[in-house]
Amino acid sequence: MKKFISFISCISVLATYAQITIEPEEWLPCEEITLTIDISQGDCQSIVDSDGPLYMWTWMPAGPAIDGGNGEWSNSNDALELTKTGDNLWSYTMVPTEFYGVEADVVYANGFSLLVKEKDGGGGGDCSATGGEFKTSDYTLAVAPPFTSAKLFALPKAVFTNDVFSFHYDNTLETKETMQNLEEIYVYAAAIAGGVEYPISDMSEVGNNDDLKMTSLGDGKFVLSFVPNVFFTDVPAEQSIEQLLFIVRKKDMLSDDDRVEEDAYFDMGCEAAGGGC
Repeated sequence: MKKFISFISCISVLATYAQITIEPEEWLPCEEITLTIDISQGDCQSIVDSDGPLYMWTWMPAGPAIDGGNGEWSNSNDALELTKTGDNLWSYTMVPTEFYGVEADVVYANGFSLLVKEKDGGGGGDCSATGGEFKTSDYTLAVAPPFTSAKLFALPKAVFTNDVFSFHYDNTLETKETMQNLEEIYVYAAAIAGGVEYPISDMSEVGNNDDLKMTSLGDGKFVLSFVPNVFFTDVPAEQSIEQLLFIVRKKDMLSDDDRVEEDAYFDMGCEAAGGGC
């Protein structure tokens, strides 16, 4: 019996860690967020209870794309000065995709890595309370990617017709024995507009269309990437794509044994609402 999974693109990320919290609790990488950092956490104690000024120094998901980047270790960029919000709590507000100059999927893949330091971070490698290096420990924060099934998911989380969309399949998590340990994967892909399904190829022809062959990322993971309004050329111009449908299968499909159980639907509703990345 086939399963139907609907992925709602607007579901936001929730990410917290003992050293770093993010507000609001639900957010997208292309929206404004506030990182709050507890500088008392970790082995480095040289700036605990500091009244500042203090600065963020960050390298993941990438180095800062803002003018001047992090600055120099001995002279932090003034644009990265933090705001004190409580005892040993310091905050910084940003739009991650703009601040780091990366796409949303890079934020999901890399998460955040940063530390807090004085304007001049000092040196010597000793960041203890009596040391000469004025910084916190390195802090990392994983960002949960937007999927409800770990086997089938999409990046970025919000689907836009004019942006690159990537459908992912992790064959190592496949529970259907006839679909396990595959080295070649194809996918039935269709856009749904006005209640009508517009496939790239009919199911019987999918294995003959190399545009529907998923790219191997190694270790049993596969991806198909495209721009929806370029890929789905049969959708009438007067129609708007409402959903995307994917069915993972073998190149040669002789029966239902040669496809996954799930029909994966991805909602395009975020675009109409003006949200998403």
